[in-house]
Amino acid sequence: MRRSCVPTLFAVALASLGCFVPALEAAEPSVASLPAKIDFNRDIAPILSSNCFYCHGPDPKHREGDLRLDLRAAATADHDGHRAIVAGKPAESELIRRVKSTDADVVMPPPDSNKKLTPREVKLLEQWIAEGAEYRSHWAYTPLTKPRAPTPAKSAVSESDWGSAAESLSSPIDAFLRDRWEREKLKPVDEADPITLCRRLYFDLTGLPPTPEEVAKFVAACEAQGKDAAATRERAYRELVDKLLASQRYGERMAAWWLDLVRYADTVGYHGDQNVTIWPFRDYVIEAFNKNMPFDRFTREQLAGDLLPEPTRAQRVASGYNRLGMMTAEGGAQDKEYLAKYAADRVRNVSSVWLGATLGCAECHDHKFDPLTARDFYGMAAFFADLKEQGFYGGSHASGKWGPNILLTTPEQEARLKQLAGEITQLQKEVDAKQPEAKKKQAEWEKKLTAELTIKKKSDEPKIDDAGKDKAGKDKLGKEKSAGNEKLSQEKPGKDKEKPVIEVAKPVAQPQVAKLPADIVKALGEEAGKRTPQTQERLFAYYLEQTDPKLGEQLKLLKQRQTERTTFEATIPSTLVTEAVAPRTMRILARGNWMDESGPTVEPSVPSFLPQPQLGKARRATRADLAAWITAGDNPLPARVFVNRLWAMYFGIGLSKRLDDFGAQGEPPVHPELLDWLATEFRDGSNSPSQAGGQKKWDVKHLVRLIVGSKAYRRSSVADRTLIERDPYNRLYARQGRFRMPAESVRDGALAVSGLLSTTIGGRSVRPYQPAGYYAQLNFPKREYEEDTGENLWRRSVYTHWQRTFLHPAMTAFDAPSREECTCERVRSNTPLQALVMLNDPEFVEAARALAERVLREASSTSDERAASLYRIALQRAPQADERKLIVELVDKHRAEYKADVAAAKVLVDVGARPVAVGLDPAELAAWTGAARIVLNLHEFINRD
Repeated sequence: MRRSCVPTLFAVALASLGCFVPALEAAEPSVASLPAKIDFNRDIAPILSSNCFYCHGPDPKHREGDLRLDLRAAATADHDGHRAIVAGKPAESELIRRVKSTDADVVMPPPDSNKKLTPREVKLLEQWIAEGAEYRSHWAYTPLTKPRAPTPAKSAVSESDWGSAAESLSSPIDAFLRDRWEREKLKPVDEADPITLCRRLYFDLTGLPPTPEEVAKFVAACEAQGKDAAATRERAYRELVDKLLASQRYGERMAAWWLDLVRYADTVGYHGDQNVTIWPFRDYVIEAFNKNMPFDRFTREQLAGDLLPEPTRAQRVASGYNRLGMMTAEGGAQDKEYLAKYAADRVRNVSSVWLGATLGCAECHDHKFDPLTARDFYGMAAFFADLKEQGFYGGSHASGKWGPNILLTTPEQEARLKQLAGEITQLQKEVDAKQPEAKKKQAEWEKKLTAELTIKKKSDEPKIDDAGKDKAGKDKLGKEKSAGNEKLSQEKPGKDKEKPVIEVAKPVAQPQVAKLPADIVKALGEEAGKRTPQTQERLFAYYLEQTDPKLGEQLKLLKQRQTERTTFEATIPSTLVTEAVAPRTMRILARGNWMDESGPTVEPSVPSFLPQPQLGKARRATRADLAAWITAGDNPLPARVFVNRLWAMYFGIGLSKRLDDFGAQGEPPVHPELLDWLATEFRDGSNSPSQAGGQKKWDVKHLVRLIVGSKAYRRSSVADRTLIERDPYNRLYARQGRFRMPAESVRDGALAVSGLLSTTIGGRSVRPYQPAGYYAQLNFPKREYEEDTGENLWRRSVYTHWQRTFLHPAMTAFDAPSREECTCERVRSNTPLQALVMLNDPEFVEAARALAERVLREASSTSDERAASLYRIALQRAPQADERKLIVELVDKHRAEYKADVAAAKVLVDVGARPVAVGLDPAELAAWTGAARIVLNLHEFINRD
């Protein structure tokens, strides 16, 4: 539904609050709605996992009564004359007796667990046992095979009931969904209108809105008439999808999603949260998605790019994935402790990102719900034991060194560095050939000079008492103390009284000694073994000036070239990369205790219940082996996990709603056959005759085309009450989702429609507007926030500097994560703060003013036409009559107010770094800026429909 704009900021805030109302928890299905036949994974596994497995599951150290309910043999075994489950006989099953009991000492789950089965769950357990108590392997761990798409049959719902939704099936996606709708006697909604559909595609595939011209072109094709109209519309839709997938903006949109998963940031987190240079990894991800790099290669290069034969620079940059975790330079941190923390973080991330598994739960003990053990956890950690790293990076906040890195040189820079390296090598060779002899002669020179110097002790000076006076009552400077001479010597009385003072002997034996510079005299008076490196270097340089000027010039030139190289390298971008070293020993840590070295050592290994690769037979397994195992054909998890997350991106909720956990605590997919069909299509590619040459494996763009090309994706998000009551969470996908856009799209959308958005791709992270003192609380080191200038203020949000402990406030307000850990799914909130950000944040006020300038520049002089132009640019549609009326009335009111207070108008339009357009009346511009602020804050602008 379209929302009208309103003439007051208060009303705008209220409208924003009401723009998205989360569905209430759906009431539990009635007992009467029990399935005709029980499906273990769908109906029973969630009950057992939520209520029973904590005490009667995989973890032997926490198992009660020696009863295990996650395995059928154990659950049906005899326990002193009792069986938890007696197949076919629920009345004789101890499980049923316990869950139905009203005795607090008998009932299960026990009252102190704060868990209780509902009547329907009890009935499901009874029906399941009556049907034979069949167990099945957990759905996510079963081998991945491609199911056959349902064949369209005579619908249980007449074609007339389907209405205009009875289109021909465009893909297996629609076949699977329609088969379910028919069984559920559910009627899907119609296709969305062309404007909504065009905006949806743009935001989903590029994260940016379309221009009015792009929308007009698509609408014209969709409104084509004649016998070929349907084919014309379909062709226009397919062409638009292809155009957007070919856009460089697609990679930026996908990268923001992937960077959440791999917890990319521009700072190290922890304590000081210092900056770290790793933005080239972000650019690698953007390019990988734009080039449609196969997902198996994408995986391999991130996990083990450094281990590939003769790795390219891009592959070494990709290996920066292993360096994305948090690091510490906090004083007092224990090196060994933080190495353990980094290892655990990598296990959590790899298992979450690629496997959808909560392997991190096994750091201290075997998993309570899934067949994951502590040995599995540390076996996975052992793959990364070869990383060259420190636990404690002392002084790194000052040096900027956080481990191995490489310079990202251009060919010209590479040539200059090569030239400097050649010159330095030659000079060093020449200096090294002469320096030993020169050093030897220097010692003789020093001995000769020192013999002609005398040392005067401070003890020869007048004695100074603790008050700073000598016995004559004079201060240390030999002056009488007076009212105007109160300050004594930065040197404390009574300290260093015996420190020598070097003076030239008088009379001087040789003129050479008398000409010595003061610092050389001082250096000669120090013991050779106690001189600082700087003193030694200065003394040697002076000696060469006097005895061997040519060698001195060579040494000076060498220092100049070394300094020149260091200065030049500082101008070249660098990035953290992985460097492999001899693997350190990895042990199972009892209860995760990094100080406990009693546990057994482990070699690299993958979870024991999953398909086992041939690792460790002739050599130690590597990260490259791990990457190969992850995307191997017999690994059932990665393809399912990836597909499910991509589906959630385009529908608002996954086929399994738990994007982070495919284990027992997750949710079985509502359309398991559809998930597996898409997953196998992604993993194996396609040999469909309709696809010339077939489709390659692990093809991300092919998967996106399949999803957004379906009829299901194109449906409207507007549904009647009956459909909402039947399916409040839209798990059957008979309509599209409506949800708040990610933080990046909210900000980028405002910049795009205003004309401010920079389209430059890649480069260092940038800092948009923030107030003075924004970083006042950051220490080690203390720092000031320095906002960027020029086009860097208007770069896409994927390039915004990501400060883990203090993220850009507007991004935080719209639920962007800190990225301290893997984020599989962002929270979606709807708060007054979001409305206030849209209305008052300088970057949004500036965007509104720039949008107003576009309206005044591009539209005619009438307010009605300007209002229409404002809507076309911002929302890509014409305003309704009441919306146009409200905007015009608001502008008239504000225009009058600003004409009476031109200073206030100038204050508003001067917000931001972009110069105000010349020749515009400040009052007129300010009035339309106010209107633009309201339109940018509408539900329709910040939500994906």
